Amino acid sequence: MGRLLREIMVERKAQSLLEYSILIAVVAAAFVAMAMYVRQAVQGRIYRMEDSVTAKSNKGSSSWVIPI
Repeated sequence: MGRLLREIMVERKAQSLLEYSILIAVVAAAFVAMAMYVRQAVQGRIYRMEDSVTAKSNKGSSSWVIPI
């Protein structure tokens, strides 16, 4: 009876380890996916700001510039 109980406890520890490993893998995958979306959002905002600054600086200027 004691041997059977020890085997069950070992199997439960292995099962718990496997469950925690899967949980950690899922959380890590979620962070990677989130990081990709955050990076794209930040890049989009930077590009919009760059376009805004470029449009304001080109407003009222001629099509060509004489270097000084």
